[in-house]
Amino acid sequence: IEQIAGDLLPAANLEARREHATATAFLNLGAKVLAEPDKEKLIMDTVDEQIETLGRAFLGMTLGCVRCHDHKFDPISQADYYALAAIFKSTRSYSSDNIGALSTAFETPLAGLDEFAAVKSAERALELKKKEVTAAQAALKKNKTPETMAALDRVMHEQEKIEKSLPDLPTVIGVAEAEKILPTLPIHIRGNHMTLGKPISRGFPAVMQASKAPAAKFPKDKSGRLELAQWLASPDHPLTSRIIVNRVWNWHFGQGIVGTTDNFGLLGDAPSHPEMLEWLAHWFTQEGWSIKDLHRLIMTSATY
Repeated sequence: IEQIAGDLLPAANLEARREHATATAFLNLGAKVLAEPDKEKLIMDTVDEQIETLGRAFLGMTLGCVRCHDHKFDPISQADYYALAAIFKSTRSYSSDNIGALSTAFETPLAGLDEFAAVKSAERALELKKKEVTAAQAALKKNKTPETMAALDRVMHEQEKIEKSLPDLPTVIGVAEAEKILPTLPIHIRGNHMTLGKPISRGFPAVMQASKAPAAKFPKDKSGRLELAQWLASPDHPLTSRIIVNRVWNWHFGQGIVGTTDNFGLLGDAPSHPEMLEWLAHWFTQEGWSIKDLHRLIMTSATY
């Protein structure tokens, strides 16, 4: 939940807020073409990477290909993809402060009140010094004397000193809510953001909802990432718990119960011991999703 929507969680203190914000770097790390001149394409490429990474990490599904067409092997449609894409396009991954043509990743400030106050104080001091420089320049124009020249040199030196000592707020690469929340996103025909089709409402892949639809109702002023994260972390979710217990098993034994840890789809391996995978997944959620307890269970078993 923290990795997908940490910035949307309530935080009891600054330390918790920092932990939540840092976790969202999961959605914003990785190789990107930051010099891409077509910023809409850059955003959709980033959304695609986020969906593909989330799919492999938490669902054991390859979702990237569904940007352009229905999945060739698994029951995932383009509508499913753009239902997720509407959530992530309502998420801010880039800063508004570009460096020339280069886009820069969004960074979440992690400062406390004292640090913010120090920055504001320094900024006020800099503004006052800039006014002194302006006044000294005006005095020099009116009356160029050794005294006015020395005064301008002194205040310019003081301004430079303040600028060099401006405190930097601690930040971390992460994500935030976009200024514009999209309740729908059109299907991009063949994945092209300039060729749009039917609008799709925010939602989750239908096949993973099993026999009951998720109870999530997306707020109009929020992206829906928190609802997505809570759905993924629900004990009723058919994939999330199976994916993680299989990963932990793979880390300990060098081979998962499902050999393809990132792909539980048709092209992935079938589980070698499906009953054990089911039992471990159920046990894991009943024990409160404790990975430490899962390690202990595996490592104290006769099998290990």
